[in-house]
Amino acid sequence: MSFTSGTVPAMWPPGTTSSPSLPPRIHAHIKVPGVIADSGFYLKQFIETLENEHLTYIIAVRLIRPLQRQIYAITHWKEVAKGLSVSEFSFMHPLWGKEGRYIVVRQDTRRTKAMGKTLPLFAHETEIRDYRYSAWITNSHESPYDVWNTCKPRANDENTIKELKEDFAFGGFSMKRFYAVEAAMVLRVLVYNLFLLFRHEFLGKKEKMQHLKALRYKYFVLPAQMGSNGRDAVLRISAHSRKVRAKLSYLFTRISFYTLPLDLNCTAFGST
Repeated sequence: MSFTSGTVPAMWPPGTTSSPSLPPRIHAHIKVPGVIADSGFYLKQFIETLENEHLTYIIAVRLIRPLQRQIYAITHWKEVAKGLSVSEFSFMHPLWGKEGRYIVVRQDTRRTKAMGKTLPLFAHETEIRDYRYSAWITNSHESPYDVWNTCKPRANDENTIKELKEDFAFGGFSMKRFYAVEAAMVLRVLVYNLFLLFRHEFLGKKEKMQHLKALRYKYFVLPAQMGSNGRDAVLRISAHSRKVRAKLSYLFTRISFYTLPLDLNCTAFGST
């Protein structure tokens, strides 16, 4: 199942799959089968709207005191990995007057990058203070572990937005006409996706997590000179070390597998 995440989705009349106000070219491509959201959307009115629209939702919850007590009272945990357990319970928010299904994940603090929060109400309890907890409200019928797996990959949305803003100037353009803004935005997203493809397909494990600002002067901003070798036009790229030349040679070879055969000659890796 696919979900949208992080922001409030457009709500459309039942039976429709796209907003009437969207341009016609988008109508056939927009469908919102479910919503994943952070704790900022843990609101009664928002959840009721999702239920009225028959949308599946997974929303992080704030660990208010009644929820902390409910989690503390759990006696059955299912261990799905070393130091990682899941459980579920029904809970009625004191101000909502309706029970909901809650999924909770418990992670041992000795795990690498253990996510979640401690329970301040029970910080003095030995069996509690060594764990971090995360909880979600959902109307999904999947198992607790499957619910957690569904929302876990979306936890990087904020980092993606930050990368778009800082590396691709996503927050630094404004134009008079809407479609000019849309065109600028689409071009930036296109370049960003090409960058992600390059990073994922061609770079090593250590570089796959690096941002554009770290990779720019390694691969994209390089001193070069157009020249000739006899009758052939050549591009000479400055590579100051044998390691850099080997890396660039590897990248050109890998990229050539994805491009149409062209009669190009690049002597970037000569001895001079």
